[in-house]
Amino acid sequence: MIGEIMDIAAAGMTPAVRDALVKAGVPIETIDRLCAAGILGRAWVRIEKQRWSLADRGEQGCEPRLILGIHAIGELIDLVAISGRNENQWTLYAGMADVLGHDAIEDVDRDMAAGREGRLALHGTPMDWLRAGGQGACVVDWTRAARNLLRSLGGAVVIEVSSPIMAGNLDRQLRHGGLPQIEVAEHETAVAA
Repeated sequence: MIGEIMDIAAAGMTPAVRDALVKAGVPIETIDRLCAAGILGRAWVRIEKQRWSLADRGEQGCEPRLILGIHAIGELIDLVAISGRNENQWTLYAGMADVLGHDAIEDVDRDMAAGREGRLALHGTPMDWLRAGGQGACVVDWTRAARNLLRSLGGAVVIEVSSPIMAGNLDRQLRHGGLPQIEVAEHETAVAA
């Protein structure tokens, strides 16, 4: 189902949409690579209850959005619809993904295992990720799993962000919930009489 919807969106990738992306700072090589992979497109969507569905062009309450496929472990798991009016607004189709660019996190894990420095570029929006050539990662849904995934990188990994504001937001997200308290349980020992 998700693959079929992505196919419909990919068919909506017109030269005008490509030109708009280039004007927005997305490298043409990135557009070409993602289009060739079938994971970049445009479709009319209806946003309802933090999810989206396909709609007919011009349908009341609908808008055109850039659609980007999200992979994890080589499988298309979700689609993000990015607003053309405000790139800070995006909506997931299925709610199955929390991170765009999961491969970059796996690369950091491999680098650390090989004794190399671990660095992860973390982008604030899917459009920022596109502008960066589809390199690095972007959290598209700040779930517990997303926070745990970033925490699991460990203290030796450097997460690079684009601004002090994003650094503060990331710090708050990673501290969200804090660490659990640890106690050693006191056990009563039975004394034999």
